[in-house]
Amino acid sequence: MSIISAEVGISPTQMSKIVRLISTKLQAWMSRTEQRQFGGENEVVELDETELGHRKFNRGRETRKLTVFGIVERGSRRVFVTVVPNVRRVTLMPYITGWIEKGSTLISDGLKTYYRLGELYDHLWINHSETYILPQGKFVIHTNTVESAWSRFKRTIHSRRDVDQACVWFTFRSIAEAQFTAPEGKMRATFLAILQTLTPESTI
Repeated sequence: MSIISAEVGISPTQMSKIVRLISTKLQAWMSRTEQRQFGGENEVVELDETELGHRKFNRGRETRKLTVFGIVERGSRRVFVTVVPNVRRVTLMPYITGWIEKGSTLISDGLKTYYRLGELYDHLWINHSETYILPQGKFVIHTNTVESAWSRFKRTIHSRRDVDQACVWFTFRSIAEAQFTAPEGKMRATFLAILQTLTPESTI
């Protein structure tokens, strides 16, 4: 947080307030802002799913696990994550086709849900019971990028109530950071442009 606040010239206290405001306003901002789909020519996109178990939230007390689905664009490190009720094809496909450009190269594990992705994408998959990295032609098949994203994502969650908001904020932050790596000065300009989408009463 302190690194970002220093970069954009805003105090850590103000930055904390901004984070809370953006977390509540982000869904509307993303719906109004035309975001380029993940993938495209020569772009690799990784898919994965993870479970957040009871030990994380309730110190061993039994509770329903949460399933989170994730998409990561390797080159830019842009990420989309969301809580899902299950990992069936009917559940995941709207996210996949909505966020990933057709014809992109997708890499996943061997989950059966992904078996027919080859109809819309160049789909490569890896059997984790045999290996975790598999060179194949110009691509290296692995899901290490999305696995690394899961590690970062889980560190942002402190309670079960945080998960939905954490998904929204983690997605926003990855997209924004991809833009912030543009030429010098872009980070502050982009951040301030996002702030302008907040409602007038949401002042800092």
